[in-house]
Amino acid sequence: MRCPFTDHDSEVEAVSRSRAVAILNTGERIAVTNWLDFEGDECAADDAVVAVAGPDEQGRWFSIDLSAFEPAFLN
Repeated sequence: MRCPFTDHDSEVEAVSRSRAVAILNTGERIAVTNWLDFEGDECAADDAVVAVAGPDEQGRWFSIDLSAFEPAFLN
């Protein structure tokens, strides 16, 4: 999701809850540092509706609305 307050082109393309990683459209992988529930409280990844990830190589942080992503299950 593109941040409307900055002029950079980095967007989060995917999030791995099990690995606590967000993957940007540039291919960069950044750590998810916090998982938040619908009340804004920290929670487990499986209960989260929002994730916070960063910093990327340029020091930026991302807030990620997890409802914007469809679940994918790998075998």
